[in-house]
Amino acid sequence: SRVAEECLKPDAPCTPGKKQCQFCRAKPLCPALKGQAETALMTQFDSMAVKESLPEPATLTVKQIKSVLGNKDLVDKWLKSVESYVMGQIEVGNGFPDYKIVAGRSNRKWEDPVIAEKTLRGYIGDQAYNKKLKSPTQAEKVLGKEKSKIKDLIIKPQGKPVLVPESDKREPIALGITVDDFDKM
Repeated sequence: SRVAEECLKPDAPCTPGKKQCQFCRAKPLCPALKGQAETALMTQFDSMAVKESLPEPATLTVKQIKSVLGNKDLVDKWLKSVESYVMGQIEVGNGFPDYKIVAGRSNRKWEDPVIAEKTLRGYIGDQAYNKKLKSPTQAEKVLGKEKSKIKDLIIKPQGKPVLVPESDKREPIALGITVDDFDKM
């Protein structure tokens, strides 16, 4: 198509966005995406000192806050792509000033679970095991067609509050604070 041919040109215009940047490998170097991230953060990365901080949310206008929140996913993806770029530079031996790659946190585990089970059972018997009630989903799988027997035992608590755009289909939750309360602050 014409649009596909246009995007292959060297001077093709870049229009950053959630979908079009999703799989783009040029994210860390894209001036259009950098510009949009700068606008969303209301600061110029080139002039930002190492210890300089972003503005306090309370000092921003409603329009500025909406801009930041509206570009959150795009800025997050751009920041992750920059981190990935730097890691790639270090991994191929180019290094990157003031950064290094280290091992992240990990959880201990049994080297050989079968040997560990036999050894622990010998030392502490049944205390080697945790007894835990199955989750509703696990219990329903075991019960199969008879899962209706436990439906009255199951509740679905409200999820953790999440900030989403007004266009989101979910109903807002009542938090005990109204828009009028902000005017009083």
